[in-house]
Order: sequence, then C-alpha cells, then structure tokens
Amino acid sequence: MFTINSTKERCGCCNKNINIGQRFFECNKCQCIIHKNCFKTSEFKLTDSILLCKVCSTRENLLYNPFKDLCSTNEDLFKDCENDKPYSENWSETFECLHTASSILEKCCYYKLKSLHQHTPDNSSLKTLFYNIDGNKTNFDLFVSELASQKSKFSIIALAETNTDAENGDVYALEGYSHFYGNKLQDKAKGSGVCLYIHNSLNATKNDQLCTATPNLETLYVTINDGESKLNIGVVYRSPSGDPEKFD
Repeated sequence: MFTINSTKERCGCCNKNINIGQRFFECNKCQCIIHKNCFKTSEFKLTDSILLCKVCSTRENLLYNPFKDLCSTNEDLFKDCENDKPYSENWSETFECLHTASSILEKCCYYKLKSLHQHTPDNSSLKTLFYNIDGNKTNFDLFVSELASQKSKFSIIALAETNTDAENGDVYALEGYSHFYGNKLQDKAKGSGVCLYIHNSLNATKNDQLCTATPNLETLYVTINDGESKLNIGVVYRSPSGDPEKFD
C-alpha cells in the first residue's frame, strides 16, 4: 500500500518534504501524497481497497447526475415546451428517459479496477466497463494488464481521455475486440478523446449521427445488430472545463 519515494515531493498533510527513500501513501484519485507516518492525522480514507485524500473522498459522495434536477421538474413544463422540442418530440417519453438516466447515475459507484471483479455478477450476458484512462500513450499497457487479471470479461469497454485521434486507434488494438475511436479536440493535448471496444462476438457499426466532439461534450456511439434488433451503445464524456449547462 505504501511506496518508497524516488523524487522529492511535499507531504499533503504536514507540508514538509518527502525525501528520496522515504515511505509515503498516495491518493488513488489525485496522486496527493503524504508521509507514511502522517496517515493517522491526514484524514485519508481507505474504502474497498481504495485510498482517497479528504478532498477526493468528499467528491466521491457527490455523484455526477445532470438529470436529477430535471426529474424533479413539473411535467407541465415539458408539455409547454413540446412545440420547441428541446429534447424529444414526445414530452412523456423524454420525461421517462430522464428518470431512467437519473436512476442509473444515482447507482453508480467508484471501484478500483483490481477490485472490480468482486462487484461484477457472473450471470450477466452483457457487461460494460467505463474507464478514464488519462492518456493511452502512458497508461494503455497498464490498463491492458489489469484488464487481463479480471475474472469477468467485458462485452463493451469505453475509455475517456485517450488523447488519441481516430486515425491512431489501430495502435491501441485490444485482442478479441473491434475498436472505434472518436477524434479528440485538436486544441487540447490532454483530457480529450473517447473510444469503444466491442467484443468480436457482437456485430457493431459506428453511428456517426450520434458522435460529436466539442469543448463541452464528447460522444461516440455504435449500433449493435443481432439480426433481430438493434441497440445503440455509447460513451459520453464531459471535460471538467466544459460548460455543465450546455449539451452541445
């Protein structure tokens, strides 16, 4: 759990230097580090094998759910806006979809990849995984090795912040999967780019009508066709620098 420091950094608890060779703890979310001896007074929290600093442990309780407030809105407001069609041509279907999306997001939990198999049901026929990889170039190999250690095999894998364009997606092929990469924002060197890996047992084609890449929102969708029905599967990512009031 603790690590030996190889570079000089500053402790997030006592604010003193962590000298080379000293042992330290690191937040699994933001990489804030503290002396090993400062752990008891640091307000770091260890939950489900995940070590978080005070700031990140607080954020974990604040689930991202942009639909929650809309679900508490009076349905009559959707009726009044029906002619403008802000979301759907059918206000009742829109309201139902918002409730469904909100309930899914309210149940989302944060797990470290190594402990994910403990929370994944074995009887599920379609398993999905979303992961913020924070750059394919530096973290893809590690992600693949951790993925291989999972007992559960995922049908669909979605990645965000790949920092990789669609034309370079072949560099990051994953055995047993077809891949679909969206274009990252050209003016951002980091924090952009989404992709989907679809297991070869599924027949998937990219749905360009639902794909976009703007400073406020990045989306990538594919359509899975089993011969009898079609299913749209996608990854949606909003950068922390994006405007939370805009969905374009």
